[in-house]
Amino acid sequence: MSIITSSTGIMSVQPAQTITTGSAQSPLGNTQPDDAGSVKISMAGLMMAGQANKKTSGKYDDIENSGLPDEVQRILKMIRDLKEKLKAEQEKLQQIMNDASLSDETRQVKVAQSQAMINALSGALADANQMLAKVTKDLNLSKEDLVKVAALAMK
Repeated sequence: MSIITSSTGIMSVQPAQTITTGSAQSPLGNTQPDDAGSVKISMAGLMMAGQANKKTSGKYDDIENSGLPDEVQRILKMIRDLKEKLKAEQEKLQQIMNDASLSDETRQVKVAQSQAMINALSGALADANQMLAKVTKDLNLSKEDLVKVAALAMK
């Protein structure tokens, strides 16, 4: 099954793996699919998107209900995501270090890769925090809003 969105915004469901909407006239007068104006959604993709929405449902409720400006909310969400990814990578590194089935050489390679990822995520987190500080300063937020920002950034 696939969902088709037409150029008029009408959605329909049809049995197929992928569907292309839109068409273009070829120089020979034949109608051909127009990939530039197409929307292709597979059922598997739709199901994955639905699962992703379920996972994040409520994940940002406190940020979205804070009443803070959109730019601040966007950065707070980015910080939260980076913290989650950093925590997951740190756990992965610990698992690699404790995996007795790995050869010393393989372990060293995997540890180095994981440490590089941790360093990259840590740098991105530092950048996001600096961006948040700059944006909150530029927006001249109230003391109450600054307290909200700090509390949400710590989660």
